[in-house]
Amino acid sequence: MIVLWSEGGSRIGSGHLNRSLSIYNILKGEFPVYFYAEDSESLEFYEKAGVRILDYNDLKNNRFFLITDLRFPEEHTSLSDIKKFAFAHLSINDMGLSQIDSDIVFDGHLKTLIPYDKKEEVKYFLGPRYFLLKTKFRHFNKARKKIKRRAKKVYVSLGGWFDVDILRDFVEILLKEGFSVVASWGFGKTNRERRLFKKSFPSVHIVVNGSYIPRKYYEADFAILSGGISFYEAASTGTPSILFYKDEYQKFTVESFLERGFGFSGGYLFDFDINHFLELIVKLKYDFSLREQHSQTGKKLVDGLGLLRLKNIVREEYRRFL
Repeated sequence: MIVLWSEGGSRIGSGHLNRSLSIYNILKGEFPVYFYAEDSESLEFYEKAGVRILDYNDLKNNRFFLITDLRFPEEHTSLSDIKKFAFAHLSINDMGLSQIDSDIVFDGHLKTLIPYDKKEEVKYFLGPRYFLLKTKFRHFNKARKKIKRRAKKVYVSLGGWFDVDILRDFVEILLKEGFSVVASWGFGKTNRERRLFKKSFPSVHIVVNGSYIPRKYYEADFAILSGGISFYEAASTGTPSILFYKDEYQKFTVESFLERGFGFSGGYLFDFDINHFLELIVKLKYDFSLREQHSQTGKKLVDGLGLLRLKNIVREEYRRFL
């Protein structure tokens, strides 16, 4: 069997957790797949997702292929013991951060902040070819995106556990400038908060179900984003984007995209420059050729096939170890 162990919550968002669900969905047809988690927010996420969760004693009594996606592995003292029960271990990293000993290393980022000390016995799969997005993203990567002469529709995603007040600020500006707005409602917010937001902005379409997100990117003329994974999602669908960061690591990711000709920096999310933001959305509204250029660049950077590549590698390694 395969055990997925990821983490997320108010401190780091839901990106790692959502990524584990994407892995689950592509592997479950071929393998028995279970989840493991230790912190309460991650457990709550998985319980709401309705997946099968194992505890520590379950792991001790089984042999399994372990896939970890841990932002802070050093905080999990049980990791070294759990690795002993696994017959193989694939670790998913972001920008070379949180490196741990494993048989296989996945890091789909454009650049690594921390270089890898390559070991002969470890298999490395690095670069945007291996960035793990939901399977539907590959469809919209191949589909021809129509670039309108004048941008009208904007998709806004601030990640899981986002600040509703910041979302309100963005939406107010966008509506005032005449855009139609679609907003992703991240994990960690209550239904009451969503109802109050909808009452304030009845014209805004709110996306709750993650399965619709690839299409919402594709249908948008441009996006306003915060978080690491969302940058890759937008690039894959060819959606020009204003990229905000919440910490130095996300800033590094933003800079990596800007260097390659995709995206516009909105700056630090919690202290953004409104005048700069207005300049960007007006530029994107009217500059057709600029949006077309960024759309083509994004699709070339991230093809959305990383999850299929992961499945093929897991299949080969699973059979080899058994």
